[in-house]
Formats: sequence, C-alpha cells, structure tokens
Amino acid sequence: MSVENEVDVRLVDSFMNPVLSSESKVRFQLTSTSIFGKEFVDNRDGSYTARYVINQLGSYGICVRFEDKDIAPCPFQVEVFPGNFLVSLIQKEKILVR
Repeated sequence: MSVENEVDVRLVDSFMNPVLSSESKVRFQLTSTSIFGKEFVDNRDGSYTARYVINQLGSYGICVRFEDKDIAPCPFQVEVFPGNFLVSLIQKEKILVR
C-alpha cells in the first residue's frame, strides 16, 4: 500500500514578487522512514511542487524548509487511512523571502 500526494510552496519577496529559480533551496524534512519525498520542481511562477509517497497507514509530520529554515506550519500533519484515503491539514501561509 502506498499513497502519493504533492505539496506546493509559493515563495515571494517582501514586495510580494515571486522568487524564481530557487528549487535547490526548497527541501522536505520528513519525520518518518515511511515517507519518501522527491525534489521540488520550479513551476517558473514562484511556486514549487514536490511529490511524496507514504507507505504505511498512520499520522505523519512533514516540514518544508527554505534555505535551511522551516516554513510554517511545521510540521504539517498528514494522515493516511485504510482505502488509500489521505487527509492533509495545511493552512495557507504567506512566506516572505528576504
């Protein structure tokens, strides 16, 4: 059993301009060996997308980091239920990059 999902991160500077070409600075911090994350892809609009796979039922915490700093909320909780049903509780947050 495995469940695949994605996370999107939008980076903006203090003037709300998109931060481009920073995919090498955006990373997952995974709290379990049952989660496998892939590298972020630059969508060329200031947003970055990465997919992750969870291989067991349960509750997990995932952090996204930019330049080795946590992006709130960290960790955000992901729960996997029987039948490949996945619930992710994330609030939309604005992250300013200086």
